[in-house]
Amino acid sequence: MILRSIILAATLFATPIAVAQTQTAKGEISDKTLKTLKALAWQSLPNKILQPDKSVTVIDKSDPSKIVIPDADAREVIRAAYLSARAQKCDLQELVIANRDALLLREKKTGKWSSSQLQYINTLHLFTVQLLVGKVQVVDQEEAAKRDPNTIPMPPANTVNCNDKEKQDISAAVAENEKLVLGKS
Repeated sequence: MILRSIILAATLFATPIAVAQTQTAKGEISDKTLKTLKALAWQSLPNKILQPDKSVTVIDKSDPSKIVIPDADAREVIRAAYLSARAQKCDLQELVIANRDALLLREKKTGKWSSSQLQYINTLHLFTVQLLVGKVQVVDQEEAAKRDPNTIPMPPANTVNCNDKEKQDISAAVAENEKLVLGKS
């Protein structure tokens, strides 16, 4: 359901975006891309989330300024999502989960986020990963209007054969993120 909502939000959004446009020449995320990703994450954030302990987190979406995180923090989430996307493309699912968990634990440990903001961080991470691996795409409204309204095309799977060095690099980067959370050097 969430993925369908994300796809719908992405399809209807007016700004075209490509994976290649997510970073500037210096490796930084462009302001336009940041704004777009934050908006799409906000749109796809559900109103209620069932937690593993069976409790329900209710998200009051009446005031985005109480939930949407500042740009600098969002850039960090997107950087983490980039690593998760690399792991997913290499079919290293356990590293995708470990990296996401390290990000969420690190952000939770800061003590500066509400439970709704932590859910937003998780959604921003998820949406960015899905975009980077080609599971969702953002298209222009005019292009979306030309499509059959009864079908939402799914992009093809975007996994690649990674060599051992790439896998080791990803694994080392995720391990480093985990060490940061645990305070180990």
